[in-house]
Amino acid sequence: MKSITKPTSKALRLAGFSCSLGLISLHSSLCQAPVVPKKAPPPSVPSPQNEGILPASAVMQKWRTLPVVYVSINSSLLERVTLDTGLNKNLVLPDAAARLNLSLTKENVKAVFLDSAYDAPGAVIERMRFSNFPILNTPVALANVPAFLSTKPHPDAPAGWLGTQFLSNYQVTFDFIRNVVTLSKPDAPFPKGGDATIVPFVLVGERPFVKVSLPGSKPFLALLDTGSPGTLLPADETEKLKLKPIRVDVVTQNSGKLGKAALVLIPKMNIGKLECKGGRAVYLTSESAPEFDRKLSVIGMDFLSRYRVTINYVRKQIQFASPIVEEKQP
Repeated sequence: MKSITKPTSKALRLAGFSCSLGLISLHSSLCQAPVVPKKAPPPSVPSPQNEGILPASAVMQKWRTLPVVYVSINSSLLERVTLDTGLNKNLVLPDAAARLNLSLTKENVKAVFLDSAYDAPGAVIERMRFSNFPILNTPVALANVPAFLSTKPHPDAPAGWLGTQFLSNYQVTFDFIRNVVTLSKPDAPFPKGGDATIVPFVLVGERPFVKVSLPGSKPFLALLDTGSPGTLLPADETEKLKLKPIRVDVVTQNSGKLGKAALVLIPKMNIGKLECKGGRAVYLTSESAPEFDRKLSVIGMDFLSRYRVTINYVRKQIQFASPIVEEKQP
């Protein structure tokens, strides 16, 4: 089975960056390590779920810091898929699609990565199982995702990437400390426990964007992306802070265009009413070629992994809760 993926935008391409924001190159050298509380509980294995009933939980693995779970797809009992809030569609690697005998559709699918769109052949996963929850007829597009993310080959990449097209059917909770992902009914209440802040979001191109502000800056929209190891902030707003870069790296697009990415320590950042202090982020400097989108902003895993994050697509709200939640035993 062959797949031809053609870019429909000449804007920022994911491939070819050295580590401008961590999300592009999959090397996290510029990205802050997740903050893990000293007394965090060990990863827990979810209790058995009733067949076909939500909520359903699965143990979360990590691939290049990105959240991955094991699912069954058709006759394959164990396949890794990445849960990527920054993708508008679901994607499967072409080689995996052939191995899994996916049925092709007659129409192409437009998949969006950051600010670039790509046309890819459509297909359908007839049967998928998340924990004990069966899912039928999941639409996907065939795309070589690692080629978009890095110029280096990644033979260990997950077979599938589930984006908003899948995630928006549920309320999704990422517990990054206990390493568990839970799918709940779309109208479910937010989980209880811990100090929690609820932040509204808007869907732009089928992807969640939150309102972010830096000290002395106007609010701007940033993509909430579990498929991005690092955080990228718009250059104009970040440069107003006059921060001394911790490090500046040269980054390269596949076209050969060069840019420079500066890593800085942000004293304070607000996501809605959530106040964050002392986080690291990257911005593209004025020395970058015009082909680089210096206005692009992404909130990635280096920030998100500090919290238990629950996304409710019905209410268009995100709950950021403290990572350790004390629950009373009955």
